[in-house]
Amino acid sequence: MSMPYWQHRRCGNGTRKRRKSRGRNRDRMNRSTEDIPREGAMASSDGPREATAPRIFHCRLIPPRPDFAFTMTEEERELMGRHADYLRGKLREGVMIMAGPVADPAGPWGLLILRAGSEVEAKAVTDGDPVAKSGRGFRYEILPMISTIM
Repeated sequence: MSMPYWQHRRCGNGTRKRRKSRGRNRDRMNRSTEDIPREGAMASSDGPREATAPRIFHCRLIPPRPDFAFTMTEEERELMGRHADYLRGKLREGVMIMAGPVADPAGPWGLLILRAGSEVEAKAVTDGDPVAKSGRGFRYEILPMISTIM
């Protein structure tokens, strides 16, 4: 026969035993994303870990005109299909965390969250996007995240 849960928590004279915290959770909450190892990142004694630790980047895709999402031509719609295929590939590679359109009252724009070793690597990803290479007026703004909770 099992005892009710409250009887398990008490011992002897009715006082409750508490586990001593070793400070692990407190330390974990105060780390930036640069301190957290990511998939594929390996610690090495050859150099500082910051050199290989991926960072998170917020990339904003600004369309050629504010009403672009509502007034796309067939050619632009096909270009956006290639853009989506490119981003799906980056998701499979583990470079992209998420992407999608943002409903901004000033006009929709695209959000791309990347995991990259540096801003140069993040720029290489955005420069490889078919919309950026199209010459149709799309541009990316890349901003590094200071810290993230994931």
